[in-house]
Amino acid sequence: MFTDHSQVRHLVVNGKIKVLSVATEQHLADPLFKAVPTFKEQGLAVVFSLWLGVGAPKGLSRDVKEKLVKGIKLIIHDEAIKKDLENFGITIEYLGPQEFSEKWNSETEHLTKVVKETGIAELIAAKKLTDNF
Repeated sequence: MFTDHSQVRHLVVNGKIKVLSVATEQHLADPLFKAVPTFKEQGLAVVFSLWLGVGAPKGLSRDVKEKLVKGIKLIIHDEAIKKDLENFGITIEYLGPQEFSEKWNSETEHLTKVVKETGIAELIAAKKLTDNF
């Protein structure tokens, strides 16, 4: 199962699951997961992390966009909020609108390639066809 480590932290703490590997480039900072090996360390070329962003409607006025960017940046850099999120195992990285757009496009390109090369799209399409009968 692939998921964000913050979503399974409580299961690890309670001994319900054991994390075998992480898909990040480096070990996680969270002490609970720090010793968990990466896929790369285990000889598998899997590197991926889940991320979230904030979007707004296309055509948003420049002044409203600037207010949103400023407000979100202040929230992300607030030490109390960072500490609270870290307690949940969530790592925060602020990307401005341009950097986020570049990340979005890069990840989309990469995942599109993975889906095509692995045949996942065909498997999903075949599954949908069989589910309809």
